[in-house]
Amino acid sequence: MPTSNPWRLDLHMNRRPDGPLTGDALAFGAQHVVPARALLSEFMNYAPTPLRHLPWMERELGVGAVLLKDEAGRMGMGSFKALGGAHSVLCHVRRHGSASTTVACASAGNHGLSVAAGARAAGVRSVVCLSEAVPQSFEARLRALGAETLRGGRDYEASLRLLEARAKERGWTIISDTVPLHAAGQDATPVREVMQGYTVLCDEAATDCEGQGGPPTHVFVQAGVGGLAAVCASYFRERWGDVVFVVVEPMSAACLLESARRGAPGHIADHAAGATILGRLDCREPSVLAFRVLSPLADAFAAITDAAAEEAVRAVARDGVAQSPCGAAGAAGLLAACHDAGTRSVLGIGPRARILLIGTEAPVPS
Repeated sequence: MPTSNPWRLDLHMNRRPDGPLTGDALAFGAQHVVPARALLSEFMNYAPTPLRHLPWMERELGVGAVLLKDEAGRMGMGSFKALGGAHSVLCHVRRHGSASTTVACASAGNHGLSVAAGARAAGVRSVVCLSEAVPQSFEARLRALGAETLRGGRDYEASLRLLEARAKERGWTIISDTVPLHAAGQDATPVREVMQGYTVLCDEAATDCEGQGGPPTHVFVQAGVGGLAAVCASYFRERWGDVVFVVVEPMSAACLLESARRGAPGHIADHAAGATILGRLDCREPSVLAFRVLSPLADAFAAITDAAAEEAVRAVARDGVAQSPCGAAGAAGLLAACHDAGTRSVLGIGPRARILLIGTEAPVPS
């Protein structure tokens, strides 16, 4: 596949169903915000993150407003995922108590930090399973939070399979942020509680948007397995109605886009388009739960090049915002869409468009 054009965009326009929404599409609305915020405030160093105004990007794209929810400082962990894993751990301990409890997860990045921090706050043991590709520096951060670590497999999916086997042997509770294909029929309570933690982010962003000129016309959110994107779609559609919602993924790991084309969640070929620098978005299959939410709610699924993500890092930096390439991937989707007149037209991005982006993580320490 040619790579000379950094703004190449693979776009799938989704056919949303007519009629009222039901089931999982309504699962992550405003009803979860108050209890999730209260739990995080009681046990964690919770504080809202800012909504940034991006005037350079507005002028460059010729749109009415570009706003970015900046998660780089979230709870000292540098990522939106600080909200999810910790929330799920705290919910579990509140239900079952801390005696003999071990919570565990597989992680390619920030979810593990959140689970470890939540476990430390709740006074329970945590274990995080890492693939061989995860840097030693990240493992050191986990251990500093009190987590035990184990390694196995060359990618996230392999580390998850190892974790599932160990957890079954030893009675650990898995705090996952995905419902994998092979576990579609199993209890998804911990995953739902991870995602319910993200409603706090959505509520903060919505309140600030409405205080800075009104609701957006468009929302671009990046996805790995799709948990955050699903929560944003569910929450913002409930609050704002017919906002245009675009899910953004890396070209080589567009598992939600390919699943949308097939009409069902499925695994994509390993590195079908080569490796990606977008490590936290490098997922080969979507969360079944996230896909069930996004399928009736997303207007479009878009896949971007790594070069577009790197350009997006520089673009948001012009407005004083620091993000990793993963954190700027939603901005990359917007920039790529606006580089093509046809895509811009089909998405309805005009001079009055108000666009919300989620800056999901700080630059990753080397």
